[in-house]
Amino acid sequence: MIGGRLPTGRLAILLSGALAFALALAACDGGGEEEPPPFESPTAVPASPSPSSSVSPSPQVQPGPDVPLATIGVGSKPWAVAVNPETNRIYVANEGDGTVSVIDGDSASVVATIAVGYMPWALAVNPETNRVYVANGGDNSVSVVDGASDTVVTTSGVGDLPKGVAVSPGTNRIYVANAGSDDITVIDGANNEVLAAVPVGQEPSAIAVNPKSERVYVANLQSFSVSIVDGTAGTAIATLPVGDAPQAVAVNRETNRIYVANGESASVSVIDGVSDTVVDTIPVGAGPLSVAVDPNADRLYVVNAAESTVSVVEGATARVVATIPVDGMPWAVAVNSETNRIYVAQRQNNTVLVIDGDRIPQASPAATIGVDVDIDDNDDGIADNTATSLGTIDSCISVSEGATFDIDIVMTDLVDLKVWSMAFRYDPSVVNVIDRDVQMLLAARVGSQVKDQSYGDPGLSGAYDLLASDVADEAGAHESGSGVLVRLTLRAVGSGISELTVEDPFLFPFQSADSSGSALIAVDKACSG
Repeated sequence: MIGGRLPTGRLAILLSGALAFALALAACDGGGEEEPPPFESPTAVPASPSPSSSVSPSPQVQPGPDVPLATIGVGSKPWAVAVNPETNRIYVANEGDGTVSVIDGDSASVVATIAVGYMPWALAVNPETNRVYVANGGDNSVSVVDGASDTVVTTSGVGDLPKGVAVSPGTNRIYVANAGSDDITVIDGANNEVLAAVPVGQEPSAIAVNPKSERVYVANLQSFSVSIVDGTAGTAIATLPVGDAPQAVAVNRETNRIYVANGESASVSVIDGVSDTVVDTIPVGAGPLSVAVDPNADRLYVVNAAESTVSVVEGATARVVATIPVDGMPWAVAVNSETNRIYVAQRQNNTVLVIDGDRIPQASPAATIGVDVDIDDNDDGIADNTATSLGTIDSCISVSEGATFDIDIVMTDLVDLKVWSMAFRYDPSVVNVIDRDVQMLLAARVGSQVKDQSYGDPGLSGAYDLLASDVADEAGAHESGSGVLVRLTLRAVGSGISELTVEDPFLFPFQSADSSGSALIAVDKACSG
């Protein structure tokens, strides 16, 4: 899949104005939100991406206002949240007052408040034993809570600055990420004794475990990596580079996919648990701090603290299917896969937002992008493609040196398109781009006002930057369907074969784009080579 990546370099700068306009339109429709206040944290927390980065605000579709179900008041500065799906209890670690709020999922109300250690930063639940483990960053301990009585039954000492905790229910082992000592503590849940300390990367800040493989995944904030630990042997077996400042990690035990929220890259790295490799990177919102997986629905929820949104990711396609605006600085997220309820801890206003997963819109189909190099199959001077319809797509054409001809970049299954950008790649020793027409699919509807903001390729480097936006604000003026996105006029300048490709397609509102393959221009040669 080539779609879903945000534009980089010069193209990102060109896109900013058009995208800002489009986001302003969204704000007028009720999708706008106030800028969140700065982060506050006693340890390293990322700021929003800098203007020099390649990250833009995530332009996903906004769900309706009925998606949130309730807002529940909890303790001071909620930092983490976890769910016991067996009891439908939700546990919230409140860093500001050293407590855990216990929420009953049926009534959506707080039924208990438990005093734990100093600065609780993480918690995890073992549903088989009904025990809750709370990592207290301020006093280097883990509080063990009995879920039946809502009381602390013991406290275990761990490493320095514990910031993450995970539980493997089958083995009843607890894994604690210690940001200050660069290791993880392994605890036996049967007797709460420390079994081992395993060295990992720099400032491990989050941890997750796949109970089927007993592999433990540790997000190392300062070394921009994930350590993979064999939980049975208690040894680190691999280290994978991921994005900048990985803040959170979650595992889908059914698909054996691991998801890492990169706080300063506005992205989620996808790791294949079989090959131990990063297989995809998903752009999300600014400042992703927390991630939760629903293995039943194969969905991923990502809290973007810097822009107060939650990205909803479809696991099978690794693409964002919706973005939910929230308020109060979202800080953590958990999901009950049995009830399809999502719980978002909002640090600024000391609440937990309850989201109904059944009301989140379904994904739009992926668009398909391709290049048609012979737009007049009948040689009658009439193009087979129009702005809103496509003929036969040809992947190769033979021309003579000096010839001037048109090609089309075509797309199918677009949904309410407002802005698009891409990089068109070619061999400048064989062909040059001498003209373009973006007044095609985007301009097809009455009321459209399309602006061509393409940069082109003034240095003839073989990378032609294209960008167009429809700035009309009339309802129904934006285009859906299939057709020609842009018609390019090329000149054959030298003998040879040039491959034509499209890279980094970006569509707003967000929609991924799958490639139908490259095309070829054969100058004074046959298409067969």
